Amino acid sequence: MRVADGLWAMGDMTGKAMFTHVAVHQTGIIAADILKTDHAPARHDAVPRAVFTDTEVGSVGLAEAQAVERGLDVEVSVKRTPYTFRGWFDMAGYGAIKIISDRESGVLLGAMASVPRASEIL
Repeated sequence: MRVADGLWAMGDMTGKAMFTHVAVHQTGIIAADILKTDHAPARHDAVPRAVFTDTEVGSVGLAEAQAVERGLDVEVSVKRTPYTFRGWFDMAGYGAIKIISDRESGVLLGAMASVPRASEIL
């Protein structure tokens, strides 16, 4: 995010992921860079995103199609939320959560949700 000596870019102007939480993440990296302290590089591969409709829709990481396009052997699990504690607690009689993982390693690749407060869950 360093543009030149003494000049950094963050937030929407980087064109990475135009969300407030990404700008906050980038701010911490810039501060560490200015203070010349060790820091991890900025990562934008698991940025959560949501559409604030009724019901909310959100996702994080790779979608199933993206993972397959990358040649990954994916395992997909879909759970209808009325059959989860959160769904019962929220009295949501609708919605689903989809989890995408790498079949061999079990590493989580992405998740999608169409449920009340999906943005908070993800």
